[in-house]
Amino acid sequence: MLDQSLSDTLTYHHSMLQDETRTSSFLRAILGTVKPGDIVLDIGAGTGILALFACLAGARHVYAIERDPIIELARQISRDNGFSERISFFQDWSTNVELPEPADVLVTETIGNAGFDEGILGWVHDAKQRLLKPEARIIPRSVELITAPVKNPTDFNLVSDWRKDLYGFDFSSARTIMAKQLIWTRLSEKALLGKPVTVSKVRLDQFNNSNVRAEVVLEITKHGWMHGLVIWFRTELMPGLNLSNKPQNSVPSWNQGFLPLLRPLEVDPGDCVQAVIEIDANGANWLWQVDSNKQSSISTQQRLVHSEKLAVNL
Repeated sequence: MLDQSLSDTLTYHHSMLQDETRTSSFLRAILGTVKPGDIVLDIGAGTGILALFACLAGARHVYAIERDPIIELARQISRDNGFSERISFFQDWSTNVELPEPADVLVTETIGNAGFDEGILGWVHDAKQRLLKPEARIIPRSVELITAPVKNPTDFNLVSDWRKDLYGFDFSSARTIMAKQLIWTRLSEKALLGKPVTVSKVRLDQFNNSNVRAEVVLEITKHGWMHGLVIWFRTELMPGLNLSNKPQNSVPSWNQGFLPLLRPLEVDPGDCVQAVIEIDANGANWLWQVDSNKQSSISTQQRLVHSEKLAVNL
C-alpha cells in the first residue's frame, strides 16, 4: 500500500544522512568526545546514526530518544549492524524519559534552521537537570544565533500579496498574520544590507535559562529596501569544529530563517536598525520588534504562531 507520509519521512532522513558536511562533522565530534566505557544519551535520534557513531567511539551503552515512528527503523538498523545490545531506544519526548543511569555524554542534533527553533535549549536544559552527570560533555558545545538586515522580496511576497483585494473582498488581515511567521528561506550573502551581529551565543554545558531575549543594533551598509531580518546559526560541535548555515549556505540540511516586517523599509549606509528578538525554550514561540532611526513608525511586534513542526523533538 502506498504510504506517502512514510516515503516523505524516509526521503527526509536520507537527505540528512547524505549531507556529508553535517554528518561527517558530527562523526568527528563524537569520535573526539566519547571515551571508551561512556554512557551516551542521544536526543532526537532519528535513524540512530549518531547512536551508531557513539558505539564506534567505544560507548558502553547509548540511550536513544526519538518521538516519531522513525525510531522503529532505528531499532532495525541497530540490529542489522550488531549494536542492538548496546543501544536502548525510547519513543517519547526526552522530557518524559527516565534513564536507568546518568549519561557521561549528550549528543543532540535538534538544531533548526534558526538555531533554537527545534527546542534544543529546552531539551538540553531538562537533560542537564535529570539525565546527565554533573560533568557531562555535550555535543554541540555551543549554539550561536546570528542576524542581519536583508533584502528579500521573494519571501516578502508571502506577506505583501495579502494587501490586494481578492474577488472584491478585503483580505488584508491575513497580511498581519503572515508578517508574524518565521519563514524558511535560502539566501546568498548579496541579500544582506548590513553587518551580521550575534543575537545570542549559548554554551550548552553552562547555561541555566533556556529562554532567549536579546537587543541588537544593526548597522546598514548598503542602500535598498529592507524586508526583514535573516537569521542563521553557528554551532561549535567540539573545540575547533564548527558548522554554520550562513548565507551563502553550503550545508544542504539547513535553510535560514526570515523574520519579515509588516512593510518594507528603505535604508541607506550609516542607518541603524534596532531589533529585539525573544525565543522560548521549546523554540516554537518567537517575538521580534524592529525600529529604525529613520522611520520609527515602522515599529512592529510580531509573534510566531505555534507550529507543531517547530516543536518536534527531532
